[in-house]
Amino acid sequence: QLVADMLLSESMVIATLSMRLPPRQEADTIRTLCAFWNSTRALPGCLGGGVYEEVGLDRAALYLEIWNQAHDLEAHIRSAGYELLIAVMETAPGPPALSFQFVAETRGLEWVEKLRLTDATPPTSASH
Repeated sequence: QLVADMLLSESMVIATLSMRLPPRQEADTIRTLCAFWNSTRALPGCLGGGVYEEVGLDRAALYLEIWNQAHDLEAHIRSAGYELLIAVMETAPGPPALSFQFVAETRGLEWVEKLRLTDATPPTSASH
């Protein structure tokens, strides 16, 4: 278990929060998430992220943080400032979805190019 924990702590982590916006407080919630992001982006180990808003019948927000290593994110989560994000989640009219993806491997355009240039036909599904 210790080895697995060590490997995860050295992995890049993508933190994702998806939540419905509280009615009549959509703009305030987005502003709060943007302010939280602006302070988070300056933290050591934070590689990127942002705040995105879905417009529709059920307006929703997507909040994203990308961290170089898990221990950087862990320090952020333990900080007093993280309480603001928790408070924002508590305003959601439905259960928010908070998840953390530990990235073992990242591939780029070269991988897409390799797949596209490979002369392989996709497998066909068997009919019953």
